[in-house]
Amino acid sequence: MDHFNRFIAITSLLEVSFLGDQYTWCNNNAGPKRIWLRLDRLLINLAGSLAFLTLKLIHKPRILSDHSPLVAISQDPTRFPRSFKFCRQWTQDEDFSDIISRS
Repeated sequence: MDHFNRFIAITSLLEVSFLGDQYTWCNNNAGPKRIWLRLDRLLINLAGSLAFLTLKLIHKPRILSDHSPLVAISQDPTRFPRSFKFCRQWTQDEDFSDIISRS
């Protein structure tokens, strides 16, 4: 773990915040032998964190594995290009050339 932690520090990786259960792993034992840990994480560099400001990690419920499935989501609004419609009649307007020049 020391090597891995040094790698994270040297490369300036950041941990993405999460939603959901705190723990991502369980040893599936019963009673006092049960162990819960947060082993699974999402790391991102500075450029990635600036590109995805609202990036979050969701810890989903464990079903078939001893690990929780992780889902990364970004709540950034999807930007679709606006459709542009051109009406030829606009060219007949006396201010058309001035409006296009200013734009």
